[in-house]
Amino acid sequence: MKGQGIICLNGFVSASVNPNVADMFNHKDGSASTNSNYERILFLLNIANDKNQTTKPYACLDTVTKSIKEDEKSDMWLVELDLINEENNECCIGIKQYLKEKFEDKTTINTLGNFLSEIDEYEKADRYYHVLLEELPLNHDDRSAIYMNIGLLYYK
Repeated sequence: MKGQGIICLNGFVSASVNPNVADMFNHKDGSASTNSNYERILFLLNIANDKNQTTKPYACLDTVTKSIKEDEKSDMWLVELDLINEENNECCIGIKQYLKEKFEDKTTINTLGNFLSEIDEYEKADRYYHVLLEELPLNHDDRSAIYMNIGLLYYK
């Protein structure tokens, strides 16, 4: 992702201050079966220690200064993220309100594709829907909705 964007991690994320541990979980050694539809991503989280912040998004974090060398031959993406205070961030408040109004807390596996389509990211939505079709069993209830959404992409 180039530039600035917002990612919401609404769940548990396992983290380590040791890049070797992160590499182990990311199967850098090639021990995991590889699927051509997946990309390996290492997230580098920058979390400022703000003493005025009332909530903490982590259980334990030591002060660490490490550098990760970029390897042009690497088949892994390195994404650097900065923690922001969502309570005071105008953009976060707007996005949360939009998503709440749009999806009314009812999300499905189609939600991401629908959102991508709404923001005119048709190729990304199409790619997402096709990954779903490859991964879901043939008798999955959402397959018909996925085919319909692909058709709507081409209609637009």
